Amino acid sequence: MSTASTASAELGWFSTATVRLPCTAIIDDDLSFDWRFPIEMKPLLGHPVVLAQSYEVRRFIHVQAYHKYLHDICLTETDVVNRVAADIAYGHSVRKFEPDIAAQALAIIVDEAFHSYMARLFSLKVIRATGIEPLVLPRRNPLVNAYEVVAKGMNENNAALSRFLCCCLSESTFTKEILVASKLEGYDPAFRKLMEQHLADEGRHYGYFRHALTWLWDRLAESERETAARLLPAIIKVYFDDSDELIFDRNVLLAAGMAPSVVDSVFRDIERVRPAFGELPRLRNSLEFLRQARVLPHPAVQRQLANEGLLQ
Repeated sequence: MSTASTASAELGWFSTATVRLPCTAIIDDDLSFDWRFPIEMKPLLGHPVVLAQSYEVRRFIHVQAYHKYLHDICLTETDVVNRVAADIAYGHSVRKFEPDIAAQALAIIVDEAFHSYMARLFSLKVIRATGIEPLVLPRRNPLVNAYEVVAKGMNENNAALSRFLCCCLSESTFTKEILVASKLEGYDPAFRKLMEQHLADEGRHYGYFRHALTWLWDRLAESERETAARLLPAIIKVYFDDSDELIFDRNVLLAAGMAPSVVDSVFRDIERVRPAFGELPRLRNSLEFLRQARVLPHPAVQRQLANEGLLQ
């Protein structure tokens, strides 16, 4: 069975699904596709050296950006958010959440699994339309690193607290990034539609995790709040560390046929212009989320974030 036929067959699931309507405007047999990935979402694509490459080279680099972004959606939703949501739903998180919060966690799982499903199908559409397969994609991304690395070696309660905070910070930043993506013009209309539909759910998820964190914070012992204050900078630093991302991007440029010396020059430029933590929109979004959840005003949180240069 061809890739196109396989994807079409998978869409048959919609005929009996009770929770979703078909997204035929996004995933269908129409192979028209605008290969340009939004530069606003990946500044590397706007580097003068990349812009100077041939049409085929730029097309290859942009398509790899699509594959990587869609892959990251799958990792984020399934390897972090849904694990935390399942813990909340089944009473395995930092606290046994109240019934309404626990029940709604199951809705989060439905949404996020669907987002991963649509991202994977869209990646198949990109392959059908361009003939360009993704390079070997990483098994982890910065969020998965933060989820797994920071909690490693901790006792069960502190590890659960770390994972929960990691998920909250993820939802506080990812929702804002999806919002930006949904408003961009001049790119593939199906990709924009995918982002618009994703945003419709993520806005609700933002509110859900903000409420869950507010509920939890009011019930933590002071010693647990002190622990959370120490965890937040550690999570942020791992989550916002894009070193692994740069390695993948470097491999993409090399696979596109660019000379190693040229690639090295590009990434030296990128390193020089990378903003400090305090200038990152993601950090601003995270701090605003923590403020709304009444976490940021806590003296220990203020102190730990300030000590690490993360408090704006």
